[in-house]
Amino acid sequence: MNIRYLGRWAVIIFSFVVSACSPPGELKWDSPNSSHYTELPDIQFEWVNNSFLDLYPMVYLNQRDITEQIQWTLYDEERQVLGEAEIIARGNADGVTIAGVVSRQAIQAHTHQGGNVISVEFGETANIKNFIYDTEAPEIVILKSTAHDPNADPVKIHAVALDASGLERVVINNQQVSLEDDGRFEVEVPRSDIFNFLATDIHGYQTTRQFADLYNEY
Repeated sequence: MNIRYLGRWAVIIFSFVVSACSPPGELKWDSPNSSHYTELPDIQFEWVNNSFLDLYPMVYLNQRDITEQIQWTLYDEERQVLGEAEIIARGNADGVTIAGVVSRQAIQAHTHQGGNVISVEFGETANIKNFIYDTEAPEIVILKSTAHDPNADPVKIHAVALDASGLERVVINNQQVSLEDDGRFEVEVPRSDIFNFLATDIHGYQTTRQFADLYNEY
């Protein structure tokens, strides 16, 4: 369906249910900005047109144009489905709700681990929302330690745990460590032949690693 003249105001919803329309220009999801997802939802768009503009909304995911992958449906004020010909016949699109959906399968190829950006653009106006897609366990990076010093006991460890969504906890040889906001930590642990690291993110994904000397994985 060619509805190049219909779009003006948009609402973006991440859900399986189309929401009620919001005020012009406001983008809205059923979850806060920077929402975290371990499974991609279908993306639904909805807005109310209040003029007969030759203005077609462009939709981008991480700067990739996904407009052509959207399936469009037109509704009147009573939520009855309209045909394009009906709107043309009445000469205006006032009060017409334009809804679109793009499936999770269609956006999978353009979605990154970590931060993602959806942008709906109307001429020179762009409405943007961010979300985080995370299906991976945290990564542990050893920055420095005193394990190479045979006389060092306890051993000092300076490391960082990295995760797209955020960390729940990091444990070394059954000792929980205090984390900075960026995942860095410094801790002293009793000397051991093997150092066991367990990092868990807010979704419950876990990484378990064993180090013999903190620079070579066991």
